[in-house]
Amino acid sequence: MKSSRKKFKNFKSFFVVGHYLTPVLRKTIIEIINESKRYLEGSELILIYWWPGVEKSELAKEASEKGITVHEIWMAGPINQAKIHGWYKNLNHYIDTNIKAFLKIQKIFRKNSKFNCALTIFHTPWYAEFLALLAARPRKLAVKFFTSTEPFVPIHKKIALALNSIFLNRLIVNSNEAKKFAMSLGHIFSKISIMRNIDIVARQFDKYKSDGNIVRKEFGIDEKAILVGSVSRLDPTKGHKTLINCWKKVQERFPKSRLLIVGGSIYGEKDPYLIQLKKIVKDSNLEDSLDFAGLRENVNDFYAAMDILVHPSIFDLFPFTILEAQSMKIPVISTKVGTIPQMISNGKEGILVEEENENELADAIIKLIKNKNERKIMGENGYKRNTKTWTAERAAKSCINLYNDVIERKWTKDYEC
Repeated sequence: MKSSRKKFKNFKSFFVVGHYLTPVLRKTIIEIINESKRYLEGSELILIYWWPGVEKSELAKEASEKGITVHEIWMAGPINQAKIHGWYKNLNHYIDTNIKAFLKIQKIFRKNSKFNCALTIFHTPWYAEFLALLAARPRKLAVKFFTSTEPFVPIHKKIALALNSIFLNRLIVNSNEAKKFAMSLGHIFSKISIMRNIDIVARQFDKYKSDGNIVRKEFGIDEKAILVGSVSRLDPTKGHKTLINCWKKVQERFPKSRLLIVGGSIYGEKDPYLIQLKKIVKDSNLEDSLDFAGLRENVNDFYAAMDILVHPSIFDLFPFTILEAQSMKIPVISTKVGTIPQMISNGKEGILVEEENENELADAIIKLIKNKNERKIMGENGYKRNTKTWTAERAAKSCINLYNDVIERKWTKDYEC
């Protein structure tokens, strides 16, 4: 990377990131920013909070401890959400909050005007990225990492994303499926590149530095009981209903088995979807065998406690949960959607079923509960597949190569981390 050091001597990268991130995503951001600093004049973090008054993100603290300059920006999200959740006092307050956010971002780039600045957007909602893109203009380079998994996008959001793409030099996706999805939202084909495995390094946990007993004790799960787990944000696309509905059949065969659903949303206990799921559990008399753990920092301990991971997505482009479980040698049961069949060979690293098929999912869970040796073999196979290809350094180099190609106006290409 010697030539890259010389080429980027007067170059700084600014990572624009939304505040709502899981621990593993925070680790991803920090590692890539720090690795990028080796080749640039500097890499800084612009952390955008989606509404005023939200609790400060752990990312700000963790990044600062690693020597990364952090700029914290508070804004107000879409006005319809702001009204519902009381994120603003009145219309003037709402507008004022976003104008101040815009000016703060603009000030950051004016202060760094002597540098060629790259704006790299990662896990940020469309309204926040629009604000950042507008405030950063005119800049030489703007790149966005696209990881959306929403199957049904309202027309106003499609229009907004299409407008945002005008400001972008390059949109980065992690699979061919994600590329097709991005194009369906109005992103321009010639601006899309695939960068595979960009998030994998932070999703590799150390099984021997995790303590599953902590989790089992918290939820009163016997050490000999088979624990089936699900880890994802609470969203209808993740297939929680299918999993809960199939659990009654599993319980009939294995009444001592337990199901633990890990994950939350920005709405906490008031989330309408969570309320709906809990009602299904109560109506099905599954409260003694099924628990909701909410959003957790020590997700590695939860994986360590599990015997089987189930990820029953209805729609998913690149589910990182599968990578996390594989790094912990846990067999995975999932669906045949998105890139999942590229992550799991059916019968080798896990079992694949059709989405929203309760009977097929229940049968797959029962099969693995019955066969301890098969669980072990699948877990080992998943671990080997997961851990052999990726490092933070390779991801950072791919980012630098991407910046270089955009500056030199090279045609869109794909990158392998």
